[in-house]
Amino acid sequence: MKLFQALLATFLFSVSVIASAGATFSHDVDFGDDFLHGGVSAADKSSDTKQYIGCYINAFQSNNVVICVARNASGSSKTCMNTSPTEGMLNSVASISNASFISATINDSGVCTRILTHSNSAFIE
Repeated sequence: MKLFQALLATFLFSVSVIASAGATFSHDVDFGDDFLHGGVSAADKSSDTKQYIGCYINAFQSNNVVICVARNASGSSKTCMNTSPTEGMLNSVASISNASFISATINDSGVCTRILTHSNSAFIE
């Protein structure tokens, strides 16, 4: 059920961005027990100077590790990691730019199970 909800939320979010073409879209960093999300540019340009969000790839010999980190306006943070990322996850993280919105699903062990990235000029502050 959570998978369906995440996919539905992503679809509805994408539709709202497309519908607002030409408008600047801002999305603050937010997270809960099983997710983190936010806009890279919105976090960078936030007036509170506390927000950040990003994901990166560490390559160790034949192993890759993906780590996503986020901090919200109140200064609380959330991190997830995947020590066996799929090729799709690696490609998603590698595509992150200032125009990206990042959404990660996190399991009870703190593993990033899904990383979605949306890039659109509407995300640039």
